[in-house]
Amino acid sequence: MEGPKAYEEALATGRLERGGIKVIGILSADEKARIRLQKSLEERERQNAIYEKFNAEIVKNVTKLTDEDEILSFMLFCNFDQKYLLEVNPVDLLARIAEKYEEYLNTKES
Repeated sequence: MEGPKAYEEALATGRLERGGIKVIGILSADEKARIRLQKSLEERERQNAIYEKFNAEIVKNVTKLTDEDEILSFMLFCNFDQKYLLEVNPVDLLARIAEKYEEYLNTKES
């Protein structure tokens, strides 16, 4: 890499300090807005991926529950971690929902 180009890259990435003061980039309002929008879009994509695997309709099909309040109550009972929902195979999740439903029924009977 050429000297001036390497110097500019080092400054841009924060690997180089100038005069004992670390050089940082200052973001414009548009850049900040783009970053917020990107984060928002990533979060929406993540939530959609979770919803595709774990939603009221899927729970209804697995458990045969019909009352919407009971379905939501059961979904809260499941208390699945979002990371787990993102990573789990959909078939494995269906089996886990069925297991959790058995636990849910047992706690209701107690």
